[in-house]
Amino acid sequence: MGSNPVVKASIFIDAIESLVPKSKIRTGIESCGVRRLCPPKVKWSEIVDGLIYHTVAEEGTLAEHMKQLTGKSITDGALLSQRRANLPCEVFEELMASALKPKADPARHPTCFHHGLRLCGVDGILFSVSNTPQVKKQMPKAWTRRGRAAFAKVGAVVLLELGLHNPLAATLGAKGES
Repeated sequence: MGSNPVVKASIFIDAIESLVPKSKIRTGIESCGVRRLCPPKVKWSEIVDGLIYHTVAEEGTLAEHMKQLTGKSITDGALLSQRRANLPCEVFEELMASALKPKADPARHPTCFHHGLRLCGVDGILFSVSNTPQVKKQMPKAWTRRGRAAFAKVGAVVLLELGLHNPLAATLGAKGES
């Protein structure tokens, strides 16, 4: 059973390309040391696009969303999970650094500024991560007042414009940093 996309794939691909060009994704992945051994069925840029699309879609599996974007049938477990697991956090941090930019304009959004200074805020959150063997090997479980937590936690912090709620920067604490 297929899912109905929130955004048409062609519109999404054009929007993501204008925000983060494919060349930026490719150089970001190469700079993080991710290598391929043979010509891939799915390019890294398609996987990154698929992960972003999967995040904003209301329902459906990653494989369904990849098929909507690329027209290629790929299984969730085998190819996508293995390839996704090989992407280091630095890839996404580089992508966020290139995509997240101020949007408030003093002339059009005067309430987003105070005496010419952009009003910004910082917010953080902890996400629970599934207890896969890879996660257990790399991340310790957090401590709570009752002992060890059930899951490892990944911290995320976002700097955003207060008026438009537009993110300016984000980072992950993949190794337990807060």
